[in-house]
Amino acid sequence: MEVQRSEGGPRTIRKHLEVYVGNIPTAITEIEILQLFAGFEAQNVRKFVAGIKCFAFVDVGSERNVQLAVSQLNSTLYQGRKLRVNTADPDFSDKRSSADKDTPKTQATPTGAGNLVRKEKAAQASDSSAASLAPNPRKPSKDQSAPLSGVTVREDRRRFVYAVPTEMRGCTLVHVLRDCFGELVWLQSITELCGEVGLLLTETHPQTPFFWAIHLSEGAHADMLRLFTALAEAEEESRQPFLTKSDVYRGKRCLAELIQTEGEEGAWNRAWVQDVVGMFAVVFFVDFGTTATIPVMSLRALEDEAFWKIPPLAQPFMLEQDILSPRKLIRAVIKGNVTGSCVSEPHIRRLALSPQQD
Repeated sequence: MEVQRSEGGPRTIRKHLEVYVGNIPTAITEIEILQLFAGFEAQNVRKFVAGIKCFAFVDVGSERNVQLAVSQLNSTLYQGRKLRVNTADPDFSDKRSSADKDTPKTQATPTGAGNLVRKEKAAQASDSSAASLAPNPRKPSKDQSAPLSGVTVREDRRRFVYAVPTEMRGCTLVHVLRDCFGELVWLQSITELCGEVGLLLTETHPQTPFFWAIHLSEGAHADMLRLFTALAEAEEESRQPFLTKSDVYRGKRCLAELIQTEGEEGAWNRAWVQDVVGMFAVVFFVDFGTTATIPVMSLRALEDEAFWKIPPLAQPFMLEQDILSPRKLIRAVIKGNVTGSCVSEPHIRRLALSPQQD
């Protein structure tokens, strides 16, 4: 089977600075691949198609970016496909003609719950504040402090790097914002948050530093009141019709029922369709940072622009030193100091917890 190279002019190939990405859609463009690796300073892409298989090599400019891209993107989902991201094989030749050789040699990468990837040298990276200490749950450590307010503080010096959840990444949020709000202003505005804050948790990723929260401010309170009042009135008056299967597709903005805790009554909220599988849709609730799989026929139309004038309520955060407890936490209020941004995803703000919550 012939391996076809995407068109393009001559490029300088620096294989030691390239990342291999496999199991990508054959229809993906080089621009979309660059967007996927935008957080790692991607510069050039070499895309190859071998029958129904597609893979690419992405120049990310530095060996550090190579390691970050591998640790944060390997085994994550992209358009329903699990990506294979590894360091590029220096012996790879563009002239290979056998399809069964389209995957370069890889080095074994330890995996674990929550897309946890262990890296011994992570403490040397500038984003080491994102690293957190994960104990063996079967062997309690004497150095492990008791969890307070759902946050676990680690005392030993072993470091781990956690993959940024897919729905938190800039490449995903760009699609959400364009499809739902028609602009990207919000993505830039949330990077300006700093100093002492109070946050209302809306979604957490257990045993990782990552979570979604609403910044408790007067503006946010006004937005919540205005949005939830409008949604409740629309639901009561049944103004929003249910969608048919042909109306539901990736990128569709809609109204979906969110159930945050087992046994509670659901509430209708703004949502974005991330994927459609048979009679089910994977939706992202833009005001909570939550994803859910919902029957297609239970989604309702929400095309009135008035509902989309209010920007997303919740934004992504990461704990600077700690990780979250194994159980999910929602509706809890935490306080701390926003000290900066995640290096690979600048829109994700880093939070140092207040002393009483450490």
